[in-house]
Amino acid sequence: MSKEPIKMTDLYDGYQKASVKDAYLRKYIEIRTYVPFSVKAINANNIIKNSCVNKEGEIWIDSVKRFYLTAQSIIALYTNIECDPKRWLNDYDLLVSSGIYNSILSNIPAEEREAYENIIGMAYDDLITNCTLRTQGAEGNALLKMFSGLLSSLMDVAENSGRVSADAASAADVLQGKVIQMPAKIDRESDQ
Repeated sequence: MSKEPIKMTDLYDGYQKASVKDAYLRKYIEIRTYVPFSVKAINANNIIKNSCVNKEGEIWIDSVKRFYLTAQSIIALYTNIECDPKRWLNDYDLLVSSGIYNSILSNIPAEEREAYENIIGMAYDDLITNCTLRTQGAEGNALLKMFSGLLSSLMDVAENSGRVSADAASAADVLQGKVIQMPAKIDRESDQ
């Protein structure tokens, strides 16, 4: 039998008045012992998106936000408690200071909590890895583009005048040691 949703403020007020705290919690809080994997994965990705990416789509890690979004999602996914998103931090403080949050956590199987925390960690690791790969790819592409441009300039100069321009020599200096060392002068006579 499913229990009715209960507002956080009503739960807290009733809990403060209750003489037998554990019995009160058992009466009003429904603890789900398992949440489907797909639901955990969607919520984990939302937590990471909302705590690690700013409005411009740039990586901006906010670990504190990640922490409280994780706590908020645990309450939303594993209980029938309704928290007001606008006052979530106040509700979180009430849950923790009263001991209700620890009681909830202790009633969710440890392996289920660990699985959810691992999925959140994997979503975070994926974001960082993908960002790193994109950055490395962009740097590699920029270097390849610069090198291709340099080669093209050198070939044009070599075909037209037999000499390398100052710009091409300067670009070669930038690349020196990174890709190959380019000669400052091409001698067409040595090709004959």
